[in-house]
Amino acid sequence: MHFSNYISKAAAKKCLRNVAEVSVTPTALKQTPKENLKFLEENGIKIRIVNRRGRPRRLVEKDIRRILAIRRDSGLSFYRISRMLGIPKSTVFDYFRRYSTEELDGKYIEELKISEARSLFHQLMKSDIDDQIIALAKQGYESNDLAEIEEIMREIKELIFI
Repeated sequence: MHFSNYISKAAAKKCLRNVAEVSVTPTALKQTPKENLKFLEENGIKIRIVNRRGRPRRLVEKDIRRILAIRRDSGLSFYRISRMLGIPKSTVFDYFRRYSTEELDGKYIEELKISEARSLFHQLMKSDIDDQIIALAKQGYESNDLAEIEEIMREIKELIFI
């Protein structure tokens, strides 16, 4: 069991049921009354001090690589990347700063672009728009060639913004 705040007498008594060890932060240890710590130790419960702060990081490697690839390749702002991936801007910035020295394989970036384009083409194919745009989206969805996909996207852009 882990405590990031002080250990109350009631919480210490709950630990007696089936807990052999509790972990506490240094601050929680300072805030816990000495008699509560003594009570735990007298009842055979080991107290371990841990120096972790905040909640654990939750982004998976795939998301971290996407952040790095998008930022390096397109130069999009952290705000735009966060909106695109549905991740808070501060998290995007933090992970980019922390992992910015990692190398990304050019093939990975190309696969990511193709995957993102397919997602966009799929959305277009489901929408109620011009048949010519839907035909181009189907063609782009089936393609594995990045140059061809980019050309199809330019054609779709021209059709939309005419």
